[in-house]
Amino acid sequence: MRREDDIDQARTAYGPDVMACQTIGRMKSREEQLTWAKQRALICVDVGHFSDAVAGLRADLDENPLTKGVVSSDQARRGYKAATDAALGRGSQALTEWIESLR
Repeated sequence: MRREDDIDQARTAYGPDVMACQTIGRMKSREEQLTWAKQRALICVDVGHFSDAVAGLRADLDENPLTKGVVSSDQARRGYKAATDAALGRGSQALTEWIESLR
């Protein structure tokens, strides 16, 4: 039996309940969606789920027509490169900077 404080933060960040809640109510503005997606990606980085940070960020941004396509294929490659480097123990600073640089 899992206790509430044992819940994996990354799973909470990208779990189905959170995704379902987003569809209820008004659509987020471009800035709100971008900020929200970046915050969730940074949670994944904090718990060591580096590739999930990139994949989840892209999925979150593609959900909203105002942010769809913000991450190009070339940008995604750079994000996954930073995620791979972080997973290999080279530090997550480049990944964090990549996430925060998205506009």
